[in-house]
Formats: sequence, structure tokens, C-alpha cells
Amino acid sequence: MKNTFWNSTLENGLEIIGQSFEHEICHIALLINAGTRDEGELPEGTAHFLEHCLFKGTKKRNYIHILSELDSVGGELNAYTTKEEVCIHATCHRDYLKKAFDLIGDIILNSTFPSKEINKEKEIIKEEIRSCKDNPAEQIYDDFESLLFRGNTLQRRILGQVKSVSTIRRADLKAFIHQYFVARNMVLAISGGPSKKKILSAAHEAFNKISSGVRYRRKDQLAIRRSAGYSKRTSATAQAHTIMGAEAFAYADPLRMPLILLNNILGGPAMNTRLNLLIREKLGYAYTIESGFHSYDDTGIFHIYYGTESKNNEKCLDAIRKELTRFAQYGISKEHLEAGKIQLLGQQAVASENRLNVILSTARHLLKTGKLTDHSDTKKVIRKITRKEVQECASIVFQEGNLFTLTYSS
Repeated sequence: MKNTFWNSTLENGLEIIGQSFEHEICHIALLINAGTRDEGELPEGTAHFLEHCLFKGTKKRNYIHILSELDSVGGELNAYTTKEEVCIHATCHRDYLKKAFDLIGDIILNSTFPSKEINKEKEIIKEEIRSCKDNPAEQIYDDFESLLFRGNTLQRRILGQVKSVSTIRRADLKAFIHQYFVARNMVLAISGGPSKKKILSAAHEAFNKISSGVRYRRKDQLAIRRSAGYSKRTSATAQAHTIMGAEAFAYADPLRMPLILLNNILGGPAMNTRLNLLIREKLGYAYTIESGFHSYDDTGIFHIYYGTESKNNEKCLDAIRKELTRFAQYGISKEHLEAGKIQLLGQQAVASENRLNVILSTARHLLKTGKLTDHSDTKKVIRKITRKEVQECASIVFQEGNLFTLTYSS
């Protein structure tokens, strides 16, 4: 089955990438290079609020029509917001690709943001914020990132705060769209569907009226580095929830991929990670322990999260610190490095079956680097990772002086 990518550009500068797939289901994603950190003087949470309000009505569709257009033919329309992007994506039968294009183009170009719907959505998002606060395993990530990136635009929370959401106006949504929702600041990605010629014809009809604009380039913002420390917050929870971590590598940093591999070995999704074998299987201190790494344009964040009985929290921290120190001082053996590569390559092969995620990651890479890559390019990079690079990652990120820890405990 062919799955090679092709790319093209509309007259207005909108880049289009397609994954040729002989499949009756097609996936579509429109990525906009702007997110929470790009809100500027607008209220915190504006980007996420806009994502919600795009579904509330256009000049020719009300919110019921928008929500029903693809659902009525067995497809779906959805969206999400991150610190650096807003994405609208759809899945449908290939026969309805033109319908999906028309719908996405309409909400990008013609959203009206009715006052009644804006006020209603404010209450919905406030409930989303309160729901997050009721989930300590979720809330602690937001608090940790806000502490770690204090003084940087990455400090802003995607959902915003109850108070900031209350102040968002229709004019704020229009201002965000005017600045960032332009063709050269977007990538349209498609997997499956009809022929390339038919896709480009439908894309021209739906998206060529988007103004050209310019690609938004973020200025590097060095975070005000949080010195190593420990913060404890009182929370009425049955467990102590702890997250520890540090700033890490930006998206274009050559050490990003070695840290992805190291993170996967340490606390990735597999059951045989170092931390899961140590903290859960050997010591029996936690049901859940995981690590993660995410890159932004100018920096990154590495973290380890777990939940445990309060009396075992310091024991967990001590065991984790010792494990991190071993990686920083001694690195990893050749055998463990090769095993880690095989595992990561296998996980990525499995993940490539999710065609929506594949086009999302490919479109994101194109937005950030200007380069079109595919799964084979990533495999080559992984295979070339060296022991020296892995130890260099560990020695930089796992330095005791870089690690900050946040605990919720009753």
C-alpha cells in the first residue's frame, strides 16, 4: 500500500501535503501556527476559546449545521489547541472530502461569533477549568509548566483562568484570527481520499480566499530559569501527586531525538521502562509512573510524574534521583541503547497505523522546519543516535541543579 507524501501550494501560499493511500476513509487536518503562547496582550486562554467558538456559527451555518454536517454522514469534526498551534481536523468517507473542505474553510473564513454563543461558551470553558482542578493528575502538569516557565509566554495556561476567560471579547477572537489565520501560517494535510488532482481542486475552492499573510516567526524567549527546588501544595487527595523535571531541548536541537529515545527508555509507554520496573514492580510504591518530553520552538520540557501514598513520596523521589544520576554519570550500555532503538522504532511503526496522527506530526514538522519528512527519515535519525548523545542529554537535563519538583499532598 503506497503511503508516500506529496506537497503543493495554493496561489495564496497555503501549503498542502497529502499522503497517498488507497483507502475509502480520509483524514484532514488544518494546522495554524499559533497557540496559547502567542496571545500577546489578549486574555489568557483566547486561543483555546477561539477554537471552541469556531464551531458556533458562520454566515451560512448555525452551530447545529456545523456539528451535524459530517456527523450526519458518519464522519467527525474536531479541534484542539496547544501552546503553539490550533488545529481543526476531520475524518470522513472519501466521497465527502469536498464537504469537509467546505465546512473547514467556512469556519475559518466566515465565523460570526454570536454574542449569545460566546457568553454560553464562557460558562462551558469555566466548567472545563473546574473539571481540570478536580483532577490533580491533570492539574499538576499545568501548575508545573507555569512554574518552570515563569517569565516566558509558555507560562500561560491553554484553558486560561476563570477570571481571564470571563474577559474575552468578540474583538479578541477577531484580532487573533486577523493576525494568525492566514494562508502562509497554515498547513493543510490529507491522508487518503480521491486523487491528488481532485484534492487540489477542492482545496482551491474551499481555501483560496484565505488571505496570504506571512509565516509567523516566534522570537526566542529564554525562560527565566527556575532554580532547582521543591514546592508542596496542599490538596485534598488520597495520594501524593508529584511531578519533577527541567527545561530541555527545543524542536530544532540535534539532541531532541536522543532525548526522545532516553525518555522512552526511562518512563515511556511500555511496561518495561526503567522507572516502571523500579518504582512499581520492584518497590511497589506507585500504580502509575511515567516520564515525558515535549519540544517547543525555543525550549522544551522533560518531566516525571507519579502518584503514591504520602509516606512513600520521599522514598520515590530518592529512588528516581539515583536513577537519573546513574544515567547522567554512566550513560547507557551499547546493548541497552540498541534495545531502546528497536523498541522505539517498533512503537513508531505501530503508531504509523494512526494516519491522522501521522499527518499531524508531518504537518507540524513542516510548519516548524520548512521540511517535508516521513517515517523513513525519522527511522534514519533514530538508528544514528549514539551513546555519547544519550549521556550528554542526561548530563544536561538530569543535573540536580536543574530539576524542580512539585507535590500535591493532603
